[in-house]
Amino acid sequence: MYDFPNWHDLAKQLGALQDSRESGSDDYARRALEILIGEEHLKGAVDSYVTHAPGSELVRSVLHVLHSWVAMQHCYELYQSADNIEVRRSAVELLRVVADRRALVWVGNFLSDADVEIQAWGIGVVDQIGFSGLISFEECEELLKIADNHGNPYVRERAQDIRRMFQSRRLRLLDPPLLRAAAAGNADRVQQLLAENATVHAQNEFGLTALMLASEEGHASIVQTLLALGEATEWIDTKNQLGETALMLAASQGHSEIVQQLLAYGAKVNQQDNLKQSPLILSAGGGHLDVVRILLEYGASADMQDIYKRTSLTRAAKEGHENIVNLLVASGAEPNMQDAEGSTPLLEAVSGGHTIIIKALLMRGALVNIANKFGVTSLMIAVCRSVDIVRVLLKYGADPNLQDQNGETALIKAVQSRDLALVSLLLEHGAAINTLDRYGRTALSYAEEDNSEVITLLKQAGAVK
Repeated sequence: MYDFPNWHDLAKQLGALQDSRESGSDDYARRALEILIGEEHLKGAVDSYVTHAPGSELVRSVLHVLHSWVAMQHCYELYQSADNIEVRRSAVELLRVVADRRALVWVGNFLSDADVEIQAWGIGVVDQIGFSGLISFEECEELLKIADNHGNPYVRERAQDIRRMFQSRRLRLLDPPLLRAAAAGNADRVQQLLAENATVHAQNEFGLTALMLASEEGHASIVQTLLALGEATEWIDTKNQLGETALMLAASQGHSEIVQQLLAYGAKVNQQDNLKQSPLILSAGGGHLDVVRILLEYGASADMQDIYKRTSLTRAAKEGHENIVNLLVASGAEPNMQDAEGSTPLLEAVSGGHTIIIKALLMRGALVNIANKFGVTSLMIAVCRSVDIVRVLLKYGADPNLQDQNGETALIKAVQSRDLALVSLLLEHGAAINTLDRYGRTALSYAEEDNSEVITLLKQAGAVK
């Protein structure tokens, strides 16, 4: 026999039962479950997740459903008190998926944290709560203003995405009838409104027009109707508040037919939005091969850079879009352009573990030893990813003895990864065994005491501490 809870007492405790009136809601249900599970079990669940114990993915899913205040508070407590940076990061990452509006008060602290990953998970809290419909734009507007001017480019970009999400939700009901019809794909209603002399280029409070909305939603027949009015060239490149044109919106969503229509009517192919993203950058990052091909045919510049100095090739390489990388490089895209962080398409491809793209870039002239602004090379990144990628880079002349800003070499990083095969491979390719980092430590001093095989290999090669 199961020991069922006393639902009468529980309902009264939660306020769901008052006098003769009863009520129920998702909020009451979550609070009831929180009581039934118990505070210690909820805290234990968080502890289990941040230490990556078996079953942690189930923990994540359960806490996401519950939005438990106890769990939220414990995540924040771990962020504040844990000595291990990975635990602090995991606590904020978990908070991102279990939080509701009550967690917003902590986001400012995450954004001001010195760790870039915590900053990224912090803005992710706002993104996830907003996406779930648990907060309004007004509730997070001040945080977004902070994020707009943040030193971390990822945080700034996510803030822009969050604004766009709220924008798309708010615009529909208040829009002029023509904009609503265009967004909904109601071609007959669009025709009727145009016959009644609706203002074709009218913009809503976010600067969106009927053409922009139809282009973004993929309503090609409505786009054609609007473009055929004769005055299209006067407003085809109108921008919304985010600096986006109809062509950018169509390109970012992969609507190749509409991209073709807009370009045929004279849309400017190299316009940039507020983040200096061009239609080509947006479509390349989104993996829209047909759109990329059309834009290049109409003269899109392959080497334009966004506000973070990223090109369309950098974006495609980062996301693993092999065919787009090949097309861009074949069209003359420069494979060695560096972004604001000093990263290149090759460095991004290595970070993502995209082996085929790595080989394609190296065959097309990508410099294997170029480093980002932290001194990190592709080989240093690869030792944390894949032995196979390390072999490819070494084949193309990667130097195993370059040092990052902390003085670490690929060998020192490999030793820290505890990978015997990797350490052996680097030694075979001339890795210097006793290079000192900025703290005066060698590879051998980083070898864990219980990793006897690596220690033995290093000593046989002449390593000293």
